[in-house]
Amino acid sequence: YKNELYVMLSDFQNKNEGGIIYKQTNNGFKKVYNVNSSANHFQKFVVSEDNIYAFTYNTSSNKTNIAVSADGKSWSTDKVATFEEKVNSISFDIKDGDLYLGVVDSNGVAKMYSYKDSSWNKVGSNIYSNASSMSFILGIDKIYAYLGDSVKYKTLVKYNEYLNKDDNTNTGNGEGGSLEGGNTTVEPPKDDTTVEKPKA
Repeated sequence: YKNELYVMLSDFQNKNEGGIIYKQTNNGFKKVYNVNSSANHFQKFVVSEDNIYAFTYNTSSNKTNIAVSADGKSWSTDKVATFEEKVNSISFDIKDGDLYLGVVDSNGVAKMYSYKDSSWNKVGSNIYSNASSMSFILGIDKIYAYLGDSVKYKTLVKYNEYLNKDDNTNTGNGEGGSLEGGNTTVEPPKDDTTVEKPKA
């Protein structure tokens, strides 16, 4: 960020250290900020044109904590509201200044949230109802969700056409939908095969 190298990590041996940010100096790396004073199982470091975003999710309190810095020196966790929900998986990213969360809740339901008007708002309908994990990629005009299904032992990709649109509604039903704005399963390569459950 601005020709400076930063690293974020969690010290899982020390339960009081989570989301630690280091900056490279002439003498190695110097600790500059601790996002959350407890261990975090989900975290991501994202750099935009104007800010650094250090995202963590605390599995004990079921809360996110996002630290923002414009210069790499002064950090604030008050600029982005906390997302509070017990989840099995959560991921974070930013595009054109807009913040997004991909969430698999405790019931295995995958869904997306965007940050607007100082709060996290659900985007469209549920993406998948039997997910074990989720990550996503923000494309030019689509969002691609990569989902794991531990019950059916498979992975799948879905996309949602809403990026850069004024109306962030979704007419799909989350389990296939249509090409006109719904959640749509993207066919895998022809040589891709479903992972079979290992035999006992």
